[in-house]
Amino acid sequence: MIGKRLRRRRAQRIDDIPAAKPRPRGQRTPTSLSWRLSRLRAMSRAEVFHRMLQKVREPFMRRAIKREQLPCAVEAVVAGGKTCIGGIAPSTDAASFTPVYFQRLLAAAEDVCAHRLTLFGVVRELGPEIDWYRDYAHGFSCPRVDAALLNYRDPAQCGDIMQLWWLNRHQHLMPAAIAFHLTRDERYAQEIVAQLQSWLDACPYPMGPAWATSIEAAIRLLTWSWLYRFMFAKGRPAACTDSFLSQWFRSICQHRRHVITHLSRFSSANNHAVAEAVGVIAAVATWPDLFPQVRVPSACHARLCRAVARLVSPDGVYREQSTSYHAFVMELMINACLLYEPARQDLVKPLSKMANVLQSLVDERGNAFDIGDCDEAVATGIVPRDSEYYLDILRAARGVIAKAGGSADGLVSRHAFWYAGAVSDVPHTAGSGDFSTGGYIVWTKRIDESLPATLCFDVGPLGFGSLAAHGHADGLSVLLHVNGEPVLVDPGTYAYHTELPWRDYFRGTRAHNTLCIMKADQAEIAGPFLWNRRYAVNVRHVTLSPHQLNVNAILRGYRLGRQAVSHCRQLEWNDHLQKLIIRDELIGDGSWGIEVLFHVHPDRAVEQRPGNRFVISGMGYEVEIAYSSHLRTRIACGELDPALGWFSPALGIKRPAPAIVGEGSVIGYDNLFTEIYIRRA
Repeated sequence: MIGKRLRRRRAQRIDDIPAAKPRPRGQRTPTSLSWRLSRLRAMSRAEVFHRMLQKVREPFMRRAIKREQLPCAVEAVVAGGKTCIGGIAPSTDAASFTPVYFQRLLAAAEDVCAHRLTLFGVVRELGPEIDWYRDYAHGFSCPRVDAALLNYRDPAQCGDIMQLWWLNRHQHLMPAAIAFHLTRDERYAQEIVAQLQSWLDACPYPMGPAWATSIEAAIRLLTWSWLYRFMFAKGRPAACTDSFLSQWFRSICQHRRHVITHLSRFSSANNHAVAEAVGVIAAVATWPDLFPQVRVPSACHARLCRAVARLVSPDGVYREQSTSYHAFVMELMINACLLYEPARQDLVKPLSKMANVLQSLVDERGNAFDIGDCDEAVATGIVPRDSEYYLDILRAARGVIAKAGGSADGLVSRHAFWYAGAVSDVPHTAGSGDFSTGGYIVWTKRIDESLPATLCFDVGPLGFGSLAAHGHADGLSVLLHVNGEPVLVDPGTYAYHTELPWRDYFRGTRAHNTLCIMKADQAEIAGPFLWNRRYAVNVRHVTLSPHQLNVNAILRGYRLGRQAVSHCRQLEWNDHLQKLIIRDELIGDGSWGIEVLFHVHPDRAVEQRPGNRFVISGMGYEVEIAYSSHLRTRIACGELDPALGWFSPALGIKRPAPAIVGEGSVIGYDNLFTEIYIRRA
């Protein structure tokens, strides 16, 4: 019966999911044989053996999870539960916060009560009864079946799985939990309990997409641990009955066992490995009486340290080549430091290095160079994905490193307070940094006393591990912010599992500010989270100072059929003329059609002028781009065949944006010059 229902579901047309053009022949969907073969080639023999063994063990592990029971009475779990909140003083109340912050918090808590939440930049009304199986963005519900029977990569079964997963993480409940902690208004506790009870009834193990991957269970554990701490910090809420707590605690035990028996290993051990370890640590630290096994926290601690050592480069860059995941993993590490002191001792050093990188990647107004994939993931919901997210994570990291804690000197206006206690409110200033070991070179320059400019040169590999899952083919891309505004940008992500042609475009080479040869990507796309035939970047020379920038890097392995071409790019700042000179050279025999692309933020105005010049206007400044005279130049905006000139501020949202294009033909070893002037308007 289940099989028939699933086949009928697959056959249904999902009219509400935006249509996309058919994928070109040769590209691979995550259900095709070619994708499966490519995925298999990305695995080591040890990984293949591990996955085969996992299949054999799966029925026994599932049986054990279903049979999970509480090891002691509910009263004992509550009595032994830990309710400290970061390093803040227990006496913290509503009077400790600025009126603006407190009113925003209460408004967010009221949205929780009204079943209203924001997913990927869009406000969704969930209705009187929340359907935990529903993709509210597309009006599509996935089957209420065992997670093992669902292919979450297939939109015909699950719609946009990201919409479902983010709803099922329960991070939207956090404002209500914080509001209850500060006001003791039982309405908020009742709403949290009602939604959790609804989820426990609708999604018992192993039903639904919420159980499809271990990272979802781990992040839910971490979120639940903070919900519990906020709700129980000043006494047990009346809404938390023994019946509810018994069901909730049993599910927590099942979550923990599900995570530790389905750990992400080998090629899948990216940010998932960090989240899984932190989720289990949070559960064990919050409810120690639920987990009498002594080895659990130490084993997860060791696994967390190994994952961080693999994923963070010596200079502090997160190796998945994604700013968003850099901050997300930092937030996970902050949680580990707060919840488990031995973890803090081992994580402070890499966390400090990552904070130094993030400080350079975020400009004076909090706008980050959003490189690579971005799915707006947060660890708990305490710090929401708003315009201050990167700065709040940076403040929280600095506070945890300094072990600030305590109460704030003045009124609190930052989300980071809940993690770090007293956080510094000193205005953020971006700084230059040579992080070329990990993949970035960041240079900050003041054109005049009141006109800052920050440039980021992407000299990193395609991504991490054998998959490079979250990397974009953006080798030697140049990003620019001026006066706190994004000017030359990475155009975003837009899609993960749906609309695969758009997924390919947004992570392809033509969507980035680099040189594209024959309209081909620098590496071969083998699936939505899989690359073949990857390139390598070597940095030849770096000079950084307040008035000097000189960087030379070479990208090797740009394959055009059987021929491999190398792309050398040099950036040099001329302080006298206030201009950046970009020199591109292709190393190889032959002649190629090329495009030199610069993608402009959609909020900036672009004007084409005679002489292959383009002027980008912003608040109080102008950026002029001058191409070589022998190139043909144009502005592409919202083109579809092929796609060019698009910007995605969040998953599922895209808008036309100007892309400045210089195209022509070059022969091997020719130099191509592009000049960028920055001046006050």
